[in-house]
Amino acid sequence: MRRLIPMVVAGGIALAQASFSAASSTQPSASDDATTEASTGVPPMPALPAGETTILGGAIRNIDPVLDRFTLDIFGERPMRIQFDDRTKLFRDGNPIPLRQLGPADHASVQTALDGTHVFAESIHILSQAPQGETEGVVQSYHPGSGRLELRSALSPKPQKFVVPGNTPITRVGQPKFTAARSGAADLTRGSLISITFAPDLNGRAMVRRVTVLAVPGSTFIFGGEVSYLDLASGSLVLVDSRDGKSYRINFNANRFPAVANLHVGNNVTIKASFEDARYLATSITIN
Repeated sequence: MRRLIPMVVAGGIALAQASFSAASSTQPSASDDATTEASTGVPPMPALPAGETTILGGAIRNIDPVLDRFTLDIFGERPMRIQFDDRTKLFRDGNPIPLRQLGPADHASVQTALDGTHVFAESIHILSQAPQGETEGVVQSYHPGSGRLELRSALSPKPQKFVVPGNTPITRVGQPKFTAARSGAADLTRGSLISITFAPDLNGRAMVRRVTVLAVPGSTFIFGGEVSYLDLASGSLVLVDSRDGKSYRINFNANRFPAVANLHVGNNVTIKASFEDARYLATSITIN
């Protein structure tokens, strides 16, 4: 499940890109514009803004059909006013629909470009359901009062925002020494490695249903198993732990451990490591 959500999100992005390509292929050519103007006397629509495009996600609100604009409510950010016109392409769940069907929507992805001082919607993609599922990442910030959680995960290159209700189960998993310590909201400190399941609420916010704590800053672990990847220059290796079958990337200072000069992929090793700066850092390495 942990790998499913990036695929789902990526699929959504691919769908959006396919729609963007389809929309681009249907843009009228310059000769078509000239023919239209000559036959109808109506000047052609101007070209789309040439500025760099950005894709924004949020809820569509306050649609003004007279001034051709709406507000995009981006969770955790200030609402953004966005312009649109007949050049804007509208899609629902990947299927093109008439622009006149634009209405309030809880979940939308908007491809925008700067048009002078205005933000212009080149295309609007409305989703019937908000993303939900499971992801793993490193805590960037957590505010107990509001329950707001920022997580750096595989879902996005930017930190993602979630809400952790007060009654959300928070449990530690893993090695006995780590799980023996009491778990709770205090584990959601910056730098902790966690896994979450989440689902949207009625307002489209990503609500966390369960938190699994995998490591917190300063916690120690003992790994034992086979080295599947080794980079002596950067001081990192990947170990497949024989107890749980999972792969762990572990960093080390080669100057502290001269024995690693004899280390090779396929060696069986025992490593004691501390979790610091969102990574496992070796404090001892033994080649078995």
